[in-house]
Amino acid sequence: MRAFFAGLVLCLYVAMGAGCGPVQYVSQVTQRAAMEVAAARSAGADKLAPYEFTTAQLYLHKAREEAGYADYQAAIRFGKKAEIMARKARRVATDSQAPTGEEDEGAPIDPSATPGEK
Repeated sequence: MRAFFAGLVLCLYVAMGAGCGPVQYVSQVTQRAAMEVAAARSAGADKLAPYEFTTAQLYLHKAREEAGYADYQAAIRFGKKAEIMARKARRVATDSQAPTGEEDEGAPIDPSATPGEK
């Protein structure tokens, strides 16, 4: 009887462990990585950080492809890479849009204004 319960516990443990791959995939790829890629796109990374953004998109595509083959470990790994590259793309895009302190460059000069006024 004791061997039966030990076998049952072992079977439950193996069954629960096998089910974790798809759960982690959904969390990593479907939610986090896809949301980071979308956030990078909305930050303009497709134009301002094309290398990083394209890499993030391709990693995300590869993660989804690996999940299609039920290789969830590889899918999660590619999902993490996609998330990292999407964050980098968004950071590069927002840094390139940051003002440089020369906002009125090219604006006409008002001769009647005193220095320090705008």
